Amino acid sequence: MDRDKHQPLNTREFVALWNETRDEHLGQRLTAALAALSRRGVLPPLSEAQSTVLAHAVQLAGDPSAGPHLALQYLETLGGGDPPADHAGA
Repeated sequence: MDRDKHQPLNTREFVALWNETRDEHLGQRLTAALAALSRRGVLPPLSEAQSTVLAHAVQLAGDPSAGPHLALQYLETLGGGDPPADHAGA
């Protein structure tokens, strides 16, 4: 965790700081990986903000209490639309 952040006062604050730090780290790693794929012509360039969104979706997909369906729903919702009719409620 960054030294300029305050020390957590309780477990809830610690978990919030941990999650924030983890999300930031994963976003940076994903940004670097996507940049490498972009340089190779595999993907178009993505911003760090876009990479952070993808990192969160990957976390959701890997979470046993969420899973791939919730990750896709998250991305669809951010995209401004509803899930396709054949996937509604899935």
